Amino acid sequence: MAETAVKEKRKLVRKVPGVCALFSDGTIRLINVRASYPWVIKAQKNDSDDGEETYTYSVQALMDKSTHGEAMKMCRVSIAKLEAAAQQGRKPGAKPFKYPAAKKFIKNGDAVDDDNERVMSSECEGMWVVSAREKNRPLLRGPNKDPETGKAERLTPAEAQQRGYFYGGCYVDVIIRPWAMDNKYGKRANAGLTAIQFRRHGEPFGEGRISEDDIDDSFDADEGDDDSGGWDDDNDM
Repeated sequence: MAETAVKEKRKLVRKVPGVCALFSDGTIRLINVRASYPWVIKAQKNDSDDGEETYTYSVQALMDKSTHGEAMKMCRVSIAKLEAAAQQGRKPGAKPFKYPAAKKFIKNGDAVDDDNERVMSSECEGMWVVSAREKNRPLLRGPNKDPETGKAERLTPAEAQQRGYFYGGCYVDVIIRPWAMDNKYGKRANAGLTAIQFRRHGEPFGEGRISEDDIDDSFDADEGDDDSGGWDDDNDM
């Protein structure tokens, strides 16, 4: 009878406290990053060039350049390993294989085009941007400790939604899985979205709610106290 292979236990290889961690299976934990476009509770519909309809879970992890330089380096090292693997089997003397910047899962949030216009949204200014995507829903974790396990609490999608977690602008930890894509759509250094943990609330991205003071300044108030409340039916219709 053939012996059953024993799966090696996943181990921590390197950790930069408060920034990032690398594990023996190649996954990377990005710590205390800001979530942008987090489709982690409900899948997002995607239409490919050939008309194929798919649904995926995804998030953009915004890493502050002033604090997460080591996380950027960890991501780039993982991409270099994918490039080295892709180099295997190429003809001797062939130019070293490199992914174009647009084909990597980590990008410079301050990048500009030929017209010196920003390529990414204003929220990405001063950030390294990691894009992670997966067909299966990522594992969801909350900020609190489970009293029974002593580990981060596990969340169902309904629980996460009820608590108001995982919106654009909140702070999270994300576990990504770097992998090389090589198919009819081309070659890319992608990142799968393995798990995400809500860390704390942050200022939501976007216009947000109009303040009470701004609303007060938007209306006119009539000093009269008649039944019409200052409404002139003849002039205001």
